[in-house]
Amino acid sequence: MAVAGAGSERPAAAAWGSCLGGVTVQNEVHVEQPQQVYEALRELRQAALAAAGPGMPPVRATVLNLLAYAGDRMQAAEMAAQAAALAEQHPSRTIVLSVDPLGLAGDWDISVSAHCHPAVPGHLVCFEGVELVAHGEAVAQLPAVALSLLLRDLPVVLWWPGDVPFGSPLCEQLMASADRLLVDTASASDPEGLLRRLADLSRAQRCMCTISDYAWYRLLPWRELTAQFFDAPDCRPCLQLLEQARLEVSAPPERPVDWTQAYLLAAWLATRLGWTPDTPLWTEAEGAQQAHLRQGRRPVTLHFLAVPEVGAEPGLRSVALRAAHPEGPALFTIRRTSREARAELITQLPGREERLRIVPFALAGPTELLSAALRDMARDATYEQALHLAALLSARRQAELAG
Repeated sequence: MAVAGAGSERPAAAAWGSCLGGVTVQNEVHVEQPQQVYEALRELRQAALAAAGPGMPPVRATVLNLLAYAGDRMQAAEMAAQAAALAEQHPSRTIVLSVDPLGLAGDWDISVSAHCHPAVPGHLVCFEGVELVAHGEAVAQLPAVALSLLLRDLPVVLWWPGDVPFGSPLCEQLMASADRLLVDTASASDPEGLLRRLADLSRAQRCMCTISDYAWYRLLPWRELTAQFFDAPDCRPCLQLLEQARLEVSAPPERPVDWTQAYLLAAWLATRLGWTPDTPLWTEAEGAQQAHLRQGRRPVTLHFLAVPEVGAEPGLRSVALRAAHPEGPALFTIRRTSREARAELITQLPGREERLRIVPFALAGPTELLSAALRDMARDATYEQALHLAALLSARRQAELAG
């Protein structure tokens, strides 16, 4: 078997081992053909265990297969590093895929990694990584090669950031074997378009995989803080009296406005509280787009507003809820201050002194988002219901406010 040394300077080479402590032997080797991968993995595992010595028996703790599609070498290195950083909490066989359709016909660029590190006293956890780059005609073989490397009887997560090419042979074949599809609508060129495709996919009977979106995990602190308002006994009755929500998103001038987080949060509120779309659903007033829903006979209005912010991260910046309290309007506001990584929570009840609470509010990084997604492997009915309504909001806005 032709195996190259581990001294490569390719971008992904250091990624598999750079985040790990403990015993790590022969971070990465390169092989020439896909059929050599298993032998390379076996040799690397044996080398790692031999270096650890007889007093450190291995514990195989791989819990899933992570199939990751990267658009280029730099993204492949980033995805490999994120998976490696989570190896102790979410040990996986990680297979990072990328393609070079214009490369040499039938050529492969394959790197193989195996790591063992102390997990509990006296034991090692071993896990593996493979990077497959298919060039030219080898691109057509990539799905079969990738699927042949999966560990049997373990769930398969297909991680595909950016634009997901639904309908392409590569995407369709990988999805057919996946238990979960992990995407990031915010990284797509058309976030709302991807949101609507995900809703269609989740309804399709042919789709056996569940869906996860980083956008949903980014909303976790917003959902938790919103719910906390109504834990207070004097605020709890207001939950069923909400009549208006105002959602503001940061809109960097250099990028199109991304409404997906706002739609998902509004849809989460609506599906939890029994709000249903009214007709017409959308209108425009005072620089804001308004969606009209009903809770029984009572109207509920959602206001969506884009706030220009140079250099800001796209996404939610504030949420304000108004309830029709018998003694006057009650207001509940969450306002994120991105530069200070905190949020202000303001409660205003009629006849009461305003309550202000300041809490930490740091945006989750890529590794934290991946960890949350891998921790949450069950079907999430709450997310799916919010996804369907968010997609409806997006589609109806395009239809009703066109032109």
